[in-house]
Amino acid sequence: MNFKPLFLVLFFALPLFAIGQNPDKKERQVNGYLQLKAKKYEDSIVLRWGYDTPDIWFYHLTRGVDIYRRDITAGEKSYSKIATVIPWDSTKIERTAAVLDGDKWLMVVLEHSYRHWENSAFNGFSNMFEMSDNFQNRWSLVHFAADMNPLAADAAGLRFTDKQVQTDHIYAYKLEGHGAQHPKAYHTVLPKKEEAPMIYDYYEKDSLVEIYWERIRYQNRYTAYYFESSKDNKNWIKINELPYVQGFDDHLREKATLFTFMFKTGNYEPTFIRMRGIDAFGDLSIPSASILVMGRDRTPPAPPVLSVDSLQSTQDIKFTWQTSGDADIDHFDLERSFAGEKIIHRIWAKKGQQSGSDRVPHGGVYKYRLAAVDTAGNVGYSEPYYVTARDDTPPSAPTGLSAKTDSSGVVTLTWDKAPEHDVIGYYIYYADGKERNFTRLNGTLHRYRIFQDTLSGRLLTMSRFYRVAAIDAQYLTGPFSEILEVIRPDVMAPSPAFISNYSILDHEFVQLKLQPSTSRDVVKHYLKRKSGTDEYETIKVFTKVPPLYMDTLRDDAQAYDYCLVAEDKGGLLSAVIDEVTVRRTRPKEEAVSLILSINDNGIEISCKERLEAGEYIQVYKRLSEDKMTQIGILKPDLKSLLDTRINSGMEYQYFGRKMNDTGNRSSFSSSQIVQVP
Repeated sequence: MNFKPLFLVLFFALPLFAIGQNPDKKERQVNGYLQLKAKKYEDSIVLRWGYDTPDIWFYHLTRGVDIYRRDITAGEKSYSKIATVIPWDSTKIERTAAVLDGDKWLMVVLEHSYRHWENSAFNGFSNMFEMSDNFQNRWSLVHFAADMNPLAADAAGLRFTDKQVQTDHIYAYKLEGHGAQHPKAYHTVLPKKEEAPMIYDYYEKDSLVEIYWERIRYQNRYTAYYFESSKDNKNWIKINELPYVQGFDDHLREKATLFTFMFKTGNYEPTFIRMRGIDAFGDLSIPSASILVMGRDRTPPAPPVLSVDSLQSTQDIKFTWQTSGDADIDHFDLERSFAGEKIIHRIWAKKGQQSGSDRVPHGGVYKYRLAAVDTAGNVGYSEPYYVTARDDTPPSAPTGLSAKTDSSGVVTLTWDKAPEHDVIGYYIYYADGKERNFTRLNGTLHRYRIFQDTLSGRLLTMSRFYRVAAIDAQYLTGPFSEILEVIRPDVMAPSPAFISNYSILDHEFVQLKLQPSTSRDVVKHYLKRKSGTDEYETIKVFTKVPPLYMDTLRDDAQAYDYCLVAEDKGGLLSAVIDEVTVRRTRPKEEAVSLILSINDNGIEISCKERLEAGEYIQVYKRLSEDKMTQIGILKPDLKSLLDTRINSGMEYQYFGRKMNDTGNRSSFSSSQIVQVP
């Protein structure tokens, strides 16, 4: 039962009572708590408990604990005392152990609960650490024996079996100790399905396998473990005869997260492994799922002895080497390092081979190591060897040459890193024409991949051309990069473009007369339009400006503003001048005359005008001083309408307005008044 890990812990203060005497009956303060667990069997419930400090354990050796129970299923509200459990006295333990042929776990309880309290650790001459160490071990070993064996737990007064239970009921238990602190512990027993432990991981070593399982998950579930092996995954034998317990120092800052177990096995001999846990009730768990493991050869071969010329005349490096005890060598790898970059040539040479060569991409000092790799993948490295190779190949042409130019004419050139590691600098060249002779800009070697030049506004050409060449450690000059054209910065906006005139066609189209910018570096013109307080939006982009452009006027805008803007190669825009405002005109329809007559059904309304196709008259009736409503429409095929919503003695006013399908409409007619008799 995991009340405390089984390992030695030094206490820096002894209990407040004499260890060598039986505890007195006087109630007093003791430090510690009770911890309780319960397990349900077919016809009983077993309780197991422990004390979390040696002080409280020793105090209860002659006092025991009281056990209370509550039947939750039966609806009991309070606990009832069912037993008092006191550790067996030494005589009973001795007699029981004699009957059982000296049961080892009973003897552990006997030795550490009752015997040899007068030994050297407690005779008054030992130091405080020895006394504390002995006291800690007694408490820890008694609890461990109780976890390993139910009879030992009974003898230690740490176990109780409740047989007066009903199998389908749920019970809650309370445990009460003694002393001024009066410790208590509670536990409710619920049905629980037994779970098997699980192996988390493993590592196969040389003639050894290490098994890992999770500490947090199992440290409070199992106290110890048995490990079993099998060749056929059917017939199993124990690996450890004694229960395996792993202790930890809880005072360490970083806590271990995994339990570990190691056992010996032959290399490349497949073996099935599984584990079982022993819980606080002495029960052995069902086995974990098995895993197939084996020992593996982890011993590297003897390192080869490498020889090479320290100064090579070319970039081809020639090696020779010797090996000893290379029976299991499979091949050789060659490791090459230069300027912090490492390259490994896998399977560079075969078993038995004793010479080889490597071609380096450029000159410089290289570090080599030869690795002998055996059939198990183990590697033995030679001592490092440094080789200086002469470079007879110039560097490649720089790539990725690009430029950024600001408004003051400062040009910043950049280019990509060279693939060669021995490039020590660059020469930068310029010319005013792509076909002209290039002049070197830097008198000394430029060691960076960024360079600045300044373009004067007085240049006779609009562009300057650049190219770059790389220089290596042997002062070999590589070929030129591709030529880059840089445009002289443009700081002057183009001359204005504008709209010189306009005309409105058919009341819904506007024809604009456009005048482009006269600047030679203009690449685009933008025709912009807005309505009211809106922002200008581009309605047309011209690469070549036509003399006239026609736009449609929408009915929902009373007026439009137009302007024309030019853009040059440098992205500069011309000023906006001569904006024009255009209003859509709308032809007026002539006012209509209504004819009103009264008959028995109401007031009949008609008009004098003849309506053509697409024309109609809206008829309105005044309801009040400031409100009137449309009561109908006169059409070419509907020449009159009848208003039946009238009352005798009332006066009514009517209005008419002519409209057509194009949206043109007349003003309202004059008021037509009718008095109903």
